Amino acid sequence: MAPERLSGHQSEAADLYALGATLYELCLQCAPFEHAQRDELRRLIQQQSPMAPSDLCRDFPRGLETIILNCLEKNPAYRYTTARQLIEDLLRFALGDRIRRTRPGWLSRGFHRLRSHFQ
Repeated sequence: MAPERLSGHQSEAADLYALGATLYELCLQCAPFEHAQRDELRRLIQQQSPMAPSDLCRDFPRGLETIILNCLEKNPAYRYTTARQLIEDLLRFALGDRIRRTRPGWLSRGFHRLRSHFQ
């Protein structure tokens, strides 16, 4: 479930988050966030980034990791804008072409994490 869904907002961005979570689980055989307690799971979804697939599987393809992590961005503005964009990148990846989306650099990710902490 997308972080914004926990506060009652539904959008295409939330659907794309759910697709990313499904891809994550299909590829890695584990959910992006797992916790027995419901409240702790909600906190993780809202505040913590999932572990990068390459941290769980060293040979995980970088392009696919980028696609999945873009879907799982906390801020909907940083996810794919449309399902078509996601599908196009998945097709590019499957054909061995370069995907269009890039991962934000560590400085950008740190800034956004810091900013969301104070909101």
